[in-house]
Amino acid sequence: FTLVFIIHSISASHFENFRVEQIRMGKIDYFLTRPFSYISEVLCGHIAGKLFYMTISLPFFFVLLKGLEAYLALQLPVFTTLSLVSFLLMLFFATMVEFLFALIVVLLGFWFEGSDGLEHFKWISISLLSGWLIPIEMMPEWLKNITLALPFKYMYAIPIETAIYQRAITTVDILIMGGCVGSLLLISSLL
Repeated sequence: FTLVFIIHSISASHFENFRVEQIRMGKIDYFLTRPFSYISEVLCGHIAGKLFYMTISLPFFFVLLKGLEAYLALQLPVFTTLSLVSFLLMLFFATMVEFLFALIVVLLGFWFEGSDGLEHFKWISISLLSGWLIPIEMMPEWLKNITLALPFKYMYAIPIETAIYQRAITTVDILIMGGCVGSLLLISSLL
């Protein structure tokens, strides 16, 4: 549960709502006439916000984990070099997928007034199909099969397996994650 909390705090994107509101209110016209594009502003704002949040929160998480380890006799995951690289790669993937889904919701705000529903659909899909809300092992068989067939498992379930069980990332994993990010990039560029 602690790893889910840490992964979520690092990878989650929460900018859809106010960005869609900016579009509806006509407050992005400045970016439509300048060489610095609106999407570049969204990306830079998101990266700056994440860096600021991680600067503040990661030391707190580290102290919290050390406290939990000392008082509750929990053992923190011990990473090998390979499992750490795999974990960081999947964390980057999770951040990219969250950002691209949020960007797609924002871009759909140009055409759909009710894109709030798309934001909620994004959160429900990711939370249910990634192992964030329910660990894959505890899912009913039909939901487990759906989850294992989709790339969302690389956002929470597989990084947690990597941290706890030293699962190594495979070439197939990299191809699936790359195909997912590539598809989302293509959709966002079309929008």
